[in-house]
Amino acid sequence: MKCIFCDIVAGSAPVSVIYRDAIVMAFMAIRPTAPGECLVIPQAHVDHFTDMDDDLAQHVMLIGQRIGRAVSAVDRKELDEHARRLAID
Repeated sequence: MKCIFCDIVAGSAPVSVIYRDAIVMAFMAIRPTAPGECLVIPQAHVDHFTDMDDDLAQHVMLIGQRIGRAVSAVDRKELDEHARRLAID
């Protein structure tokens, strides 16, 4: 089965990248359900979050937290009017 996230990491699918390091990348959601919604994914293919080793899962969560803080700092009023959430899929 083809993996869209592998295509995104490879640069084959267009996204607006907001962060990238050797382990993960983050990009803005194509169809966001809330302001500032983005995705943080591992650069290496993983079938499910529960398949990640602890170090990778920790790094994904840490980067998600840092991005969330940065997004909150940009427009706090706009974000305060919407529910904040972290989704893991």
